Amino acid sequence: DIENRWTTRFTGASLFEVVILRDYFEMHDVTGTGSLSFWELCEVARDLSLLKFEHAPKFFEKMVAQLDRDKSGDFDVCEFVEIVIGMHKERYEQTFRKYAKLSETGIAADPLQTKLNVGLFKSIAMDLGFASLPTRVKEQAIEAAQQEGVFDFAGLCFALQHVRFFALVEFRKTGGFCSSDLDQFRRIFDRHDTQKQGRISKRQLNNALSELDKLPRNPEQQQSLVKLIDRLDSDGSGFMEWEEFLQLLRIWTNEALRCETRQALGVGAELGFQADEVEGLRNAFVGHASDKMVMSLRHAVVFVRDQLAVTITPKMMPTLRKILKECSGKEDGELDFPTFLRVMRVVKDEMAKGIFPIEE
Repeated sequence: DIENRWTTRFTGASLFEVVILRDYFEMHDVTGTGSLSFWELCEVARDLSLLKFEHAPKFFEKMVAQLDRDKSGDFDVCEFVEIVIGMHKERYEQTFRKYAKLSETGIAADPLQTKLNVGLFKSIAMDLGFASLPTRVKEQAIEAAQQEGVFDFAGLCFALQHVRFFALVEFRKTGGFCSSDLDQFRRIFDRHDTQKQGRISKRQLNNALSELDKLPRNPEQQQSLVKLIDRLDSDGSGFMEWEEFLQLLRIWTNEALRCETRQALGVGAELGFQADEVEGLRNAFVGHASDKMVMSLRHAVVFVRDQLAVTITPKMMPTLRKILKECSGKEDGELDFPTFLRVMRVVKDEMAKGIFPIEE
C-alpha cells in the first residue's frame, strides 16, 4: 500500500522487507498504539540480534536519540524500520571493512569500494549470523551480490536484503520460537484441533493457553487478550490457524516479559539498583532459574557464592534463610525475580557490613 511504499523510499528497505517488518512491529505493539517504547525497541533489537557487534549499543543509542525527534520516547513503524536497517548496515560495514583489509586485490581508497572475491561471501554471511541459510538462498544472494566474480559493499547490502527477507519470513512462520517450543506448541494445538481442520476455536484456544499456563491473571490481561485475538482473527471467522496461534503466543509472551520488566525495574529502583544492574541480575536469574522462571534457595546460594564471590558456610545458612523469609515470607522454597532482587539487596548490604565474608 501507499504507506509501505513511502516507508520503503524513506528508509531504503525493500518493499517486501517493509511488509514483513511491519508485521514484526505489530507483534511487539501489543497495545495497538502504533508505536513502540524505548524498552520495547530494545527487546526487538535483541530479538533481531542487532546488538551483538562491536560498539552496537552505543550506535543503537545514537540512532534512537537522532530519531526520537519529539523526545517522546516512542517510535512509529517508519522510525522502527529506519533503526533496524541502520543497525544492519552498520554491522555490515564493520564486517566488510574487516574483510577489505585482507583483500588479495588490495584495499581501495574508500574501503567500501574494495572488490572482494565472491568466495568470501559465505564467510561474511556466517560472521553476520546467517550460517544456517538453505543453499538455495545462499546461491541467490551470491548471484545478487557479485559482478564478474567480485562484489563491493553496495553489492553485499543488496544481496543481504534477500537474506534478511528470508530470515524474517522464517521468523513469522515460527514466531521466533526454538524447535523444542514449536514441537510442544504443535502437539497442544493439534490436540485441541479436534476437527483436524488446522484451526481452533476461541474456546479451544483458552484450553490450549491454560495447558501452557499462559491464561490471563487479571481483568486487564483478559481484556488485552480479547483485543489481541480479535486483531489476529483478521477474517472474523472466530477460529485461529496455526500461524496465527504462534503469533498470539509470541505477542502474549512479549507482553508478559514487558510486564515483568516494568515490575522488575520498579522494584529495582525502590531497592536502589540502577537499570543496568537490574538487567545484569535478570540475566543471571534466568541462567539459574527453572522453566517456570523461579529460583530455588539452593540455586540462590550457588549464585551468591559464584557470582558475588561470597563464602557460604553451613553456619551462614540460617542467616540466608532469615533474609529469604524477610523478603518472601518463606524460609525455603522458590523465589520469583522481584523476591530475588530483594534478597540480593539485603545480601549486598550485609556484605558491606562484613557479615558475609568475601573470598580473596
